[in-house]
Amino acid sequence: MKIVFISGSPRRGGNTDFAVSYAISELNQTLKNADINEIVLRDLHIKPCIGCRGCMVSDWCSIKDDDFDEAFKEVLAANIIVEAAPIYWNSPPGIMKDFIDRTHAIYRGRFQRPMSGKKGFILSVAADSGFETHEDIMSSWLRVYGAQIKGRVQLLARESGDIEKSPIEMEKLKNFTESIVESTDAI
Repeated sequence: MKIVFISGSPRRGGNTDFAVSYAISELNQTLKNADINEIVLRDLHIKPCIGCRGCMVSDWCSIKDDDFDEAFKEVLAANIIVEAAPIYWNSPPGIMKDFIDRTHAIYRGRFQRPMSGKKGFILSVAADSGFETHEDIMSSWLRVYGAQIKGRVQLLARESGDIEKSPIEMEKLKNFTESIVESTDAI
């Protein structure tokens, strides 16, 4: 079983990083035989989609001089995909949106559902609002390609360290992680 976290926070050491690290640590302790990886988008060089439409001919992105291909192949190889990102103006940050946009190459084959059978989870962090539109973008990406959304968590945090200081947010994060573990029963 392969689980991949796509970490879309541009800020190192922030609340999204804490939440992802917590979840991965808990999963590693519980799921001894799972292959759990994190794709940290801020550490990769992923260019934005340029709208060239080359992918509509080749079924894969035409941009070849960055880290997208390797990262996306890892996502497609996973059984469970966890999208994790803070909310910036009611949506994922640009680095997460650039990654999502670059997957447009497989949209042409969307009826083949390249993520069919995969389970999706969404981890969102915000100071106080924007969850609905943010999650619409994140969840539609998974659904269009065939993944089933099995869980989501909305964590309230503004400054680094806010999640770990809040018993309520920590309980939500713990329950979210447990829902990932429970979803592995059918794999």
